[in-house]
Amino acid sequence: FEATTKQLLCYVKEQRSLFLEKRAKEEKDLNEANIKDKVRRLNNFDIAAGEMPKSEGPTPDEIRSKLEAAEEAALAQTSLPEQTADKEDKWETLEVPASSSVYPEKMLLHRSTLFPEEPLLELKRRMKTMCPNLSEEWVNKEVKLNPIELAVIRNDLEIATELLSRAEETSLKLSKDLGWDCEIDEEDDMVNLPYSNSFTELKYELIHNQNSDLENMTLIHLAVMMNNVAILRLVLSFVREFALPQSTVKFWEKEVGKGFLSGFNSHNHTAILHFALNTGCDIIAKALMSGELDDPLLSWIVDKPYKAEKKKYASHVSYQIEGVVTTANWMSKHVFESNITKNELIKRLARPAVFDALGRTALFYAPTRLIPEVVDSAVKATLSAESCISLADAKSAFLEAKSTNGFTALMAAATCGEVNKVKSLLNVGAKCSTRTDDKREWNAIHMAIVPTENRKKCWKKAKDIIKIILDSATETELDDLLLCPNSEHTPLMLAASSNADK
Repeated sequence: FEATTKQLLCYVKEQRSLFLEKRAKEEKDLNEANIKDKVRRLNNFDIAAGEMPKSEGPTPDEIRSKLEAAEEAALAQTSLPEQTADKEDKWETLEVPASSSVYPEKMLLHRSTLFPEEPLLELKRRMKTMCPNLSEEWVNKEVKLNPIELAVIRNDLEIATELLSRAEETSLKLSKDLGWDCEIDEEDDMVNLPYSNSFTELKYELIHNQNSDLENMTLIHLAVMMNNVAILRLVLSFVREFALPQSTVKFWEKEVGKGFLSGFNSHNHTAILHFALNTGCDIIAKALMSGELDDPLLSWIVDKPYKAEKKKYASHVSYQIEGVVTTANWMSKHVFESNITKNELIKRLARPAVFDALGRTALFYAPTRLIPEVVDSAVKATLSAESCISLADAKSAFLEAKSTNGFTALMAAATCGEVNKVKSLLNVGAKCSTRTDDKREWNAIHMAIVPTENRKKCWKKAKDIIKIILDSATETELDDLLLCPNSEHTPLMLAASSNADK
């Protein structure tokens, strides 16, 4: 990897030198030439006027041919190669042959076909339990993996560390040598030279390059699924801003009146904690909630202001990369200008209060067994960040937090027929009479009854959920739950219209 990088760097420097020398020579020749005479000669003005050129020289056709040849040579020198799936990148030039046609990052990003071995089989079996539609044939099918994915799946911390550290070291050196860490002239043709990926582009490729053989999981997803804290810490330390929960930052940006949510581009709509809870990776979820992974998640924000690379990215990735960079820039600027404390960052970005794109907290994703720990972690983070709030208020604010469609975690659990989760949420203090924010003003009982696909199979669950909610309600809450004076329908009306049984 280092050898290839050095070869590429040497080659690019040679091309830069040749390019600048050629451009300087052309400018000098142009300044010394008699432009007026050339224009007249090129357009046959002298001949049309009955005058013959005073000095012998090339004919108009010869001048045109020479200009066309120069143009073609310039295009061949500065244009990027066409990239196809079946053809390796090559950049041919007449002056200096390429010393290496393989860019360094391709060694890290290239996927080779592997037949499932035990760690991979175990991962695929776990995925099959979460997705019953996956077949046994899929479990035993070969998979394409790049070297880092393979090291992560094998839980080989030593090899994964070596690969990522080498990648960072060589990419940063390349960025420095080629001037990507300083301002560049956008009009400089040199930005079109086929440089290797910068460090930011390499991180983007590693995180966004979803593996279609593993249900489009990214490197972060794989690290979480392996349930290995050390592996995930290593990956988070490498990707930095690309692990930032963009949805939460966008909600925060809107909260301070400087952002918007519609149409934003996010590489991870679901936060890492949400994914860990949803996939049953309890070790990772507990490590995130306990603060064990705060340093790799947040140190790049709090240590010093974020500084993006000054590089013109390729058109097919520029929009996605610039979306992440813009979010990171705003986050860093807001932290240092508004004196945001580390506890506030932890509460918003690394604890259960973190949002997804629909405004759902980790409580929506939490399995029943972890609900008490999720609530406890969120409350502790709130109390650390806000000294003026009481324990009861902090707990209530988290339990009653609503998604963008006005649902609380209790309503969502009731809608999905999750009997045990409804019971657990009520046990930790969730309010059963909370209503949605829309004109319907439905409560959790409405949500248990509302028709969904295959509702006939779920009436028993709905009845169990309604009984649990009614048993936990006070007399005042019973009136709100059953009579619903401000709601569009009462639960009884909804049950009757849904052809529910007795």
